[in-house]
Amino acid sequence: HLFEVGHNYQAGVIDVSYTGAVQRIFSDEEEGVRLTLELMSRGEHAIKDMPLMCLPLGLEGRPDVLVRVDDVASELGPCSYCVVEIKTARNIQKAHILQGAVYNRLVGAVQGYEPPQFYVINRDGDKQTIQMADVDDELDRVLREMREVINGKAIEACHGAGQWPWESYVDSLAVAAKDVSLIP
Repeated sequence: HLFEVGHNYQAGVIDVSYTGAVQRIFSDEEEGVRLTLELMSRGEHAIKDMPLMCLPLGLEGRPDVLVRVDDVASELGPCSYCVVEIKTARNIQKAHILQGAVYNRLVGAVQGYEPPQFYVINRDGDKQTIQMADVDDELDRVLREMREVINGKAIEACHGAGQWPWESYVDSLAVAAKDVSLIP
């Protein structure tokens, strides 16, 4: 239900604020990335929910909206793109901001120019500008920690002690290790 509510809210914001945003149907992520790059190279005004991937950085994702920026060129053409993330939360949290920062880093790698800011729109339609300089260090730390775990670093399993983005992962380890009993 929450996914449907979020999807409907996002679609409504895009319809009103980014009228004519394009999206293409694709059969797999690689084809979707190719189509996204074609749309960016063509200079579409706005691109919605299309995949991006940068294997050297180990990043992939689907920004809610990529919006054309006419006064800054990129490796894909005479314009570049910035990220807009749309959230159903009224109060934007650190996790929402870091998700947008990941997408901003990703679009920067893809187009050869990382925008100095990205945007997050909350449930009330308020558009918040996030400066990458304000989140770069934390983003680097979180990505480094995630890569360490992917490469086998053990996470201490103490239910309720995990910090974002590890809460549910740490809690599931504690449950699996029978270090906690959950009361239904």
